[in-house]
Amino acid sequence: MIELDGTPNKARLGANAIVGVSLAVLKAAAASARLPLYRAIGGINACTLPIPIVGIGAGGRYRDPGSSRWFKPSYEFAAHGAGGYSDALYWSWRCAEQTKRLLKRATPTSTRQLITARGWQG
Repeated sequence: MIELDGTPNKARLGANAIVGVSLAVLKAAAASARLPLYRAIGGINACTLPIPIVGIGAGGRYRDPGSSRWFKPSYEFAAHGAGGYSDALYWSWRCAEQTKRLLKRATPTSTRQLITARGWQG
């Protein structure tokens, strides 16, 4: 798909479209081979799942109501060292909740304009 796009920054097809189609093809290939997705990704001897990565603060370029553009960084938690997938997911959730509490505590109520809801892409 990158070759089909033909641009250095995936401008023709778009990065989100390339990722979406790539994931759909991977899932279809796994189903066709009657393999769980993790085994199709990791090979026939795969016996572990990848750890989840939880995003805090979606980054990227945003347009404000005016004419300027600003960049906001992204932060992600990866629960490296967890004993299993469910532990890693729990650890990541706890980190996200603690981050939300710390952000709310650090910002006075009178000026609080933080949005601490979780949003997911993909």
